[in-house]
Parts: sequence; structure tokens; C-alpha cells
Amino acid sequence: MKTYQRIIFATFLATSTLIAAQEPPLLFEQVDQFTLIWSARGTGGEHEGAYYKPIAPPGYHILGHYGQGNYGTPDGFSVVVKEKYANGNPALKRPEKYEEIWADFGSGAQRDGAFWQPIPPEGYKCLGIVVTPNYKKPSTNEIRCVRDDLTTQGKIGQLIWNDSKTAVWFRDFGSWRIEPANPQKGKSVGTFYGHASQQPPSSIELRSTELRVLNSSQIRLEQ
Repeated sequence: MKTYQRIIFATFLATSTLIAAQEPPLLFEQVDQFTLIWSARGTGGEHEGAYYKPIAPPGYHILGHYGQGNYGTPDGFSVVVKEKYANGNPALKRPEKYEEIWADFGSGAQRDGAFWQPIPPEGYKCLGIVVTPNYKKPSTNEIRCVRDDLTTQGKIGQLIWNDSKTAVWFRDFGSWRIEPANPQKGKSVGTFYGHASQQPPSSIELRSTELRVLNSSQIRLEQ
């Protein structure tokens, strides 16, 4: 390679690196197509509720499942993401494992179902939980966790469903939407928080859970 060719090639690499460093590392799309995983039909509980897996386009990953406080057709959205560039530090990683939050044993529901908290690798955050149509742990390939610096603070939003007045006696359950603490900075991804209580989580529980949403400055809508 001649000297001038090396200079051009080096300049191209430097420019490409600079552009990549300035661009958000995550591309996203909003999807409104879902597959039903579990619903509270048949439980005789006080509330209606259903939970769905978002259908992601090829190459995209979901960040958690979607919940809705009725049995109607889903009318919300979920954000799905894919990595634009890794730059030596992946923006997305699989969770390391899952911990069970609640299962519908004895509920009378028409479908079996369980809710799982993903545990992220160090330096990453999981932005939602996963529901299964059985009592088996989900695959770690089900969702992706997001690098910590690409997220921002979330907060508890509207109640989706809790197991009040169902026949489940050994453990309570409640679920709430996750919203940005600062809508100017954070992007809701359509996921939800769940824990083993019918009451909203305490401030102590929230500190240990670290509700997160996407940092709006670190994502770009796929064109």
C-alpha cells in the first residue's frame, strides 16, 4: 500500500471511529404486536390482567414482557433494540439467570404462568421481567440487559394487576408499569415491575431493584 493510500485509509478509520463515538449505540423500534403468555382469566380475582411477549423484528431484542390491566387486545407498545456498534464494550448482554417472583399455583387461571426477575451481568441493568406459560425458568436468550450508562432512572407507574381475591394463598403478587422518572431524559420501553406483594414496593425495595428505562440520548429510531 502506497503512503497516500495509507493516509487515506487511516483518515477513514479515524473518521469512522469519531462518527461511531458520536452516534447513539442503540437502534430502537416500537412494536405493537404481541403473543399472549398468561392472563388472569379463570382466577376469580378482583382485577383483570394479561401479559404478553412483544414480537420483535429480525435482529432486534426485547427488554422485557408487556402487561395490560384487562383482557382486551393490547393497545400499548414495547420498545425493542439492536446494537449499532459495540466499540469493545457491548451495549446489550443476556441476563445471567432468573429468580422466580410468583407462580399461579392454585389460582384457577386457564393458563399456567410464572413471573421471573432477570439478574444482569455486572455493569448492566435489566429493564423488565419475563413471564412464562409454565413453571420453568425462561431462557437467558429471551431478553437483553442494557449497559448501565445507556439507562436512566425509572419509577413505578400505574397498577397493571395483582392477585387480590384469587385462590393463591402462599404468595401475593402485584405488577406496575415502569415509567421514566424524568420524561425529558428517559424513554419508556413498555415493560413492568412485579414483586411478591399486592402493595406497591417500598423505597427500600426500589433501591435494591433499581428501576431503569432507556436513556433517550443513547438510542436512535431505526430509519
